[in-house]
Amino acid sequence: MNDSDKALLESYGFSYDDDYNRAMAVFLCYLTDLSPEHQQIWKAKELQGNYKLHPDYYRNMIIGGWGEKVPICSALPKELYIINQMAKAMGRPPLFKLDYGEYGKNRPKRFGFLIRPTLEEFNNFILLLDKMLSDNINQDFFQKEVSYEIETKRKDGKIQVQQKGKLQILDHWIHRFFRTHDWQPWEESIATLRKIRKMRQKPAHLVNKDQFDQKYFKEQREIIIDVYSAIRTLRLMFANYSRVKSAKIEIPDWLQEGKIWTM
Repeated sequence: MNDSDKALLESYGFSYDDDYNRAMAVFLCYLTDLSPEHQQIWKAKELQGNYKLHPDYYRNMIIGGWGEKVPICSALPKELYIINQMAKAMGRPPLFKLDYGEYGKNRPKRFGFLIRPTLEEFNNFILLLDKMLSDNINQDFFQKEVSYEIETKRKDGKIQVQQKGKLQILDHWIHRFFRTHDWQPWEESIATLRKIRKMRQKPAHLVNKDQFDQKYFKEQREIIIDVYSAIRTLRLMFANYSRVKSAKIEIPDWLQEGKIWTM
């Protein structure tokens, strides 16, 4: 690498416009330390418009304060961990084979908002998300309390036996052991998880040209908000289980109060 290209930024963060288009943000004082050549590169990439710093980056760098909320990509693994603690209180194996630790320290490194909003990176994220959710469900949790198979009658009269998917088993188990006057939150939750499963399968059958587009960041943000809502709904349902109530599992204040950044 040429010496002129050995450039280091002291700090940078993200900023957003009103439509959640994302851009990199850097203070001018750090750009002054770059070579004139690199300053011109930054100038050429400068964006016009009204962009605002991410609130926590503003608090850290301008006010010198702590972050007010927890990123949603950290909140989701925390929900998985708590659900597994609830499963343990029920006297069952964990619902998720991996919950990534109490503080999410073992979560996949690529589980976060896209750095480059490209089709390839978006598809990779969907693949990872499905591995953390549907693929991650531990069938032993259900203890064969619902059927793992479906029998269908063919046109020739013979019975065909098929294995249920893990999401279908989860859905049937929830409907058997929970009672509610309003199933809409759960129906929306299981539909979200099935949507991720379907989105994962689509790229496997197509060869798409990679492309850069801010829409992939927006789509990712919408998806992860829906997924978090689905897993949170599952956690709230488990919280009504009698053994879970008596176990008094600790729920962080920021999680109960919804202090979560969705960008």
